[in-house]
Amino acid sequence: MIHAQLLGSLGIAKENSAGNGKCGGWKNGKQPGRLSRSTSRVVKQMCDAKAYLRKIELLDARINNKLSDLHALRTLTTKITATISPVAVSSSGSQDRLGNAVAKIVDLQEEINRDIDAYVDLKKEVASILENIQDADQLNVLYKRYVEYKPWEQIACEMNFTYRNVCYIHGKALQAVDVILKEGVEDGRKKKDDTL
Repeated sequence: MIHAQLLGSLGIAKENSAGNGKCGGWKNGKQPGRLSRSTSRVVKQMCDAKAYLRKIELLDARINNKLSDLHALRTLTTKITATISPVAVSSSGSQDRLGNAVAKIVDLQEEINRDIDAYVDLKKEVASILENIQDADQLNVLYKRYVEYKPWEQIACEMNFTYRNVCYIHGKALQAVDVILKEGVEDGRKKKDDTL
């Protein structure tokens, strides 16, 4: 699905010919499904760069969800009581529910620690990519959006730009990130070829 802001940053914004917000044609006579090949390629590149940058937020959400699960598991563990039975009865399953719960807590903590390490590494990697952006406005928009998770309206307000201008800057910045990512892949290939 192609977002209106992405199309707007490419100058293919939907125009409302009736003025009522219910109908209208597309500027330049193009519908989202019928973009030119060059525009389609730019949109794909921008989506790739955006997906790469959004990994930070996704990993952050996963960590927060696991922390919530850990809290729930700890709360549940405090409610486990020991069952005392005078006669040992052979039954299936483990009888040490408290021990199992503690083992699950330890496993989840280790998983959270691994995710936090990956999060820090990814944030460093994205920061190194953003350092290669030459335009200050593009750098600020990307940092505020993908590192600080700020909404577009807040970014526009903080930077004293219009919403549309922020979307335009964002589109240009994503194109720059895509170029940087491709250069990094090509540099990696060159280094690999040099070692062979």
